[in-house]
Amino acid sequence: MNKEIIIKEAIKEFQEGELPGLIESKVNIPLSSRKIISFVGPRRSG
Repeated sequence: MNKEIIIKEAIKEFQEGELPGLIESKVNIPLSSRKIISFVGPRRSG
């Protein structure tokens, strides 16, 4: 099968698939802070 067709089919399957469920974070984020808050680390691991 042609590589272009394989790639197009893979993209189509991905776009038609459902998104994984959300998981609540156990971290409290101070919304009243005037500082920039960033989270560093791997996503979707485990």
